Amino acid sequence: MQSRYGAEVVIFAILTRVVNFVRPFGGFWKLFPAEEALAVARMIVARAAEEPDAGTSARVNEIQFSSSRQNTLFMILHVLRPRDPHSLNC
Repeated sequence: MQSRYGAEVVIFAILTRVVNFVRPFGGFWKLFPAEEALAVARMIVARAAEEPDAGTSARVNEIQFSSSRQNTLFMILHVLRPRDPHSLNC
């Protein structure tokens, strides 16, 4: 199955505005072929691990985050957990 959007668009979005991309990706990742979705999720994890952790005040239902890294990882946890649980060790 061919991705409608192409890996270049996804990579550009991640590299330019990772924060604004993670939430939509977490909702629409099933539109991508499995290998592409996993590759993008791994890039998000790598980027989160490389950048200095910044403070934030994010909330998802009853869960409160004070770490931007934790918030980012939480937003894609459902993508990675069944496919690549080891990539979450950052």
